[in-house]
Amino acid sequence: MSTVSKDEKPSKRFAKTDLARLCRYYLACLGFEDADVSTLLEPADGEPDWFKLHSLPQTPEDLAESDGARKLLGRWRTERGRYGLYLGYPTHIAKENEEYTVEPILWLPIEREADTGRLSVDLQGVPTINRKPFRRFTNAEPNMLMNEMLQLQQELGLTKEEGCPIDEVAKRLRTVRDEWPWKEDIDPSGEFPTHKPKKGDGIYNRAVVLMAERSSFTQGLEEELKALACIPAREYAPTALGRWLSDDPVNVEPTGAPPPPLLEVLPMNSEQRQAVSAALTRPITIITGPPGTGKSQVVTNLLVNAARSGKRTLFASRNNKAVDVV
Repeated sequence: MSTVSKDEKPSKRFAKTDLARLCRYYLACLGFEDADVSTLLEPADGEPDWFKLHSLPQTPEDLAESDGARKLLGRWRTERGRYGLYLGYPTHIAKENEEYTVEPILWLPIEREADTGRLSVDLQGVPTINRKPFRRFTNAEPNMLMNEMLQLQQELGLTKEEGCPIDEVAKRLRTVRDEWPWKEDIDPSGEFPTHKPKKGDGIYNRAVVLMAERSSFTQGLEEELKALACIPAREYAPTALGRWLSDDPVNVEPTGAPPPPLLEVLPMNSEQRQAVSAALTRPITIITGPPGTGKSQVVTNLLVNAARSGKRTLFASRNNKAVDVV
C-alpha cells in the first residue's frame, strides 16, 4: 500500500541498530503514556474534531478529499503546537459521561513535512494501540495494564523491526481479541459503509482522521527519538552512547606520560579521585552512589579538570536541583 505521491520523497526508515531498538522501546513507553486519542462524536457547539474516510488512504492527498476534511486540516495547521492529527482504524464509539466519543483502536500520526508543507502518513509504519479503548476492554489492574498492552503488541507483531501496515494489524487484532465488542467485520479493502455508526459501545469497520490535544513536550521528544532511530551505527559507534550500547570491552591504551595532578576545588577522597581520573581518560565512565556520597563533588572537580585540559563538556541532569548544586 503506497503512502507517498509520485513527487514526494519516501519517509525515512528506522535503522536496524541497538540505538533504534532502544528508541523504539522509549517510543512505545511514550505511546502508552500519551496514547489516549479520542474526541466527541457530536460536540454541542462548534465543528467536530474528526471526519470519516471512505477508505484507507493510498496517498496523503486522500486525507483531504472532502470539505469537512479541509476545514479540520486548516484548523489543525493553525493549532499544531497544541493538537496532534491522527489516522485511526478501526473505530470505537463509546458512551462517556452522557456523551459519545470517537476512539480509534489503532492510530498513526499524521505529520506535515517541513520542506513541502504536505501531509505525510506512513501506512507501512508501526501503528500505536489506543490506550483509552484498551482500558475499557481489559479487566487488568492499573499496575498491570502496560504488561497487558505489551503482550498484545507481541501478539500483533508490533515489536518486530519490520513495518506493520495498519490494515494487516487490524485484521490480526480481530482474530486475537475476538471477545472485544466488534459490531462490524473488519475489512480494510474497498469502500467503508457510508451510514453513521450507531450510538453505543462498539468497534466499527471505519477509518477516521481526528484531531486531539496532546503534550507538546511529548511531541518534541518523539521527533528526537525518531531522528536518533534513523542514525546508522557507524555514526554513533565512536561516541559515549555507542560505547554504552556496545558489549565490546573498553581497552585503554597507556599514554606514556603520567597525567597531571588533579585540581581539587572541592576536597575528594581516594575513590572520588579515582572516579575523576577514570572519567578524564576512558571513553565512558559510569559513577553511581546513594545520596550524600559526594557525586556532586566528583562532577564539579571533573568539569574543572576537563576545562583545564581544554576538553569540551556538556553537563546535564534530569533534576534541575543537581545542576544548581554543581
